[in-house]
Amino acid sequence: MTRIIDIAEKEILSKLGVFWSGEWQVPENELFASVFAWDRITMLGQTEFYSSEVYKDKTLNELAEIVLLDAGVEEYQIDLSDTIIPYAYFEPVSHREALRIIVEAGLGRAYCNRDGVVIVERVAEEPVVANLTPNDYKSKNNPTNWQSVYNRIIVETQPLRPQPQELVYEDLDPVSISGQQVKVIYFNKEPCINPVANLIGDGTITDEQWFSWGGSITIEGVGSYQLEVEAEPLEVVNRQRATRSDSISIQENGELTLRFGSNPLIQTLAQAQDMAEVLLATYKDSRRDVELDWRGDPRIKLGDKISVTDKYESSEYMITYNNLEYDGTLKEKTKGRKT
Repeated sequence: MTRIIDIAEKEILSKLGVFWSGEWQVPENELFASVFAWDRITMLGQTEFYSSEVYKDKTLNELAEIVLLDAGVEEYQIDLSDTIIPYAYFEPVSHREALRIIVEAGLGRAYCNRDGVVIVERVAEEPVVANLTPNDYKSKNNPTNWQSVYNRIIVETQPLRPQPQELVYEDLDPVSISGQQVKVIYFNKEPCINPVANLIGDGTITDEQWFSWGGSITIEGVGSYQLEVEAEPLEVVNRQRATRSDSISIQENGELTLRFGSNPLIQTLAQAQDMAEVLLATYKDSRRDVELDWRGDPRIKLGDKISVTDKYESSEYMITYNNLEYDGTLKEKTKGRKT
């Protein structure tokens, strides 16, 4: 699923990315100015996704597109998962948090590339883009991350099921009205589907907008009224757990359990089992990751795979951290996770 404005004809602000400036610092007695800037992913954390409906039988790809379009993002690529979620909803959260929940359920990643395009994708095997030797780096460290070893994985489902229709909102006292009024209500239970509003007294409902958490109702009239709303609440019913373990790792390290956090988009056992298997393969063995202090290469991006060779061995790593400095010469600090 791709929708990209033709950025080939646009001026790219920097080969390192497209950013929005924030705080400027301009010292009076200095010959320089500095600025903090953020990419599109960071900007998504500053806007709210409050208009979530209850989305029925949507894929994770479709949900990601809904969130990005609501945030006004026009340049994106989505290739996360065609897994269908029976009932998906979001409480009022930032667009970034909504996107995080989706990506987590698909065991993927979301980032902004150097052209300013938001990429949402499942992590896949990547080719090596650079081979580094002792001639390229000043220092190298291979820390062993024992804290990240897990050999028993538990993923719990959150299956939502509609319940019988019930009263989910009511005005306790009459509400005065003279003309047109827009009323925002919040359900006593959430999320809810199939809401039906009933107006008692003076007035007419002229417009309704419903969300997972409540609604916005336009009422016209003169006098007073009381509003009632009935709907079908969605509740988690028949939770299931997918458990995967590795006997060899347990024998070597003892039993180390990772309970995957509650994610409302993990609703089927098949989805949970797939996630448990991927997580077990990722975390069952200790990894000797890499930290490099080297001369740097701006062409290497987060998520790229590099090969690092020392006098003992050659290993491959996925880049998880880059810090570039330029003071007349280029320096870079890089961290990578062993693949």
